[in-house]
Amino acid sequence: MERWLPIHGYEGRYEVSDVGRVRSYCRIPAGHLLKQALAGDGYPSVDLFAGDGTHRMMRTSWLVMLAFVGPRPSGQVTRHLDDNKLNNTLANLAYGTRRDNEIDKTRNGHNPNAKKTHCPRGHEYTVENTRWGTRANGSYRKCRACHRAWVQQAKQRTRTGG
Repeated sequence: MERWLPIHGYEGRYEVSDVGRVRSYCRIPAGHLLKQALAGDGYPSVDLFAGDGTHRMMRTSWLVMLAFVGPRPSGQVTRHLDDNKLNNTLANLAYGTRRDNEIDKTRNGHNPNAKKTHCPRGHEYTVENTRWGTRANGSYRKCRACHRAWVQQAKQRTRTGG
């Protein structure tokens, strides 16, 4: 059963459902479903008009989360758990950090770097040949063979003074 809640700031004018549909009560007929347009970034969005005539284009995913979960915490983003921008069901959305979003992409097979099987120099990423680390913007992996070669070259440069 589809549930509907008013959109914060647009109460009495618009509602959003837990399956990602938006309807208007300021148009005839009341309860008219709004057509969602894809914004330049590929996310479905709707144009909401306030009572004073101003309007704002808003992502449908933002509206679902705002109505059913509450305001987005500072420093967090709205995540599509399956990485499908068109799937704006409540069950597919969550707040989280950008890193959480990158982890979702890797888990879902949408991170192009996670699909790479060899380093840029051709060494295979195996358990024995891969070093893992973390940064502020996510985790990374490095080739142990390349690292060993770099360390060896650094030692030689130190010995020869060059």
